[in-house]
Amino acid sequence: RLDCVKASDQCLKEQSCSTKYRTLRQCVAGKETNFSLTSGLEAKDECRSAMEALKQKSLYNCRCKRGMKKEKNCLRIYWSMYQSLQGNDLLEDSPYEPVNSRLSDIFRVVPFIPVEPVPKGNNCLDAAKACN
Repeated sequence: RLDCVKASDQCLKEQSCSTKYRTLRQCVAGKETNFSLTSGLEAKDECRSAMEALKQKSLYNCRCKRGMKKEKNCLRIYWSMYQSLQGNDLLEDSPYEPVNSRLSDIFRVVPFIPVEPVPKGNNCLDAAKACN
């Protein structure tokens, strides 16, 4: 799955995707008056058409990574897509890629070894020794 910044760049290089993506961004920003369409209903149809077309592109399934260089830009792109597609409802989906934490895997596989209480010493050091 592409991150939203790369997916956006990829989309902007494709003429059909670029046009639909720009239309969608205008819809999200509420700039329907810039469409040069005769009525609000036509503008809504144009927005709906752009959303449907973008569902077929990688931009639709994009995600962000925590701490990535362009995280804020990635999140802006993600939410511009999903606010328009979901009608501003709160989503259960996260804009972030799922994280497979090696630490949680270690704790699941390796049982905790009880350490005898030591009256004097460094508990952190003792715990680290127990893990090794």
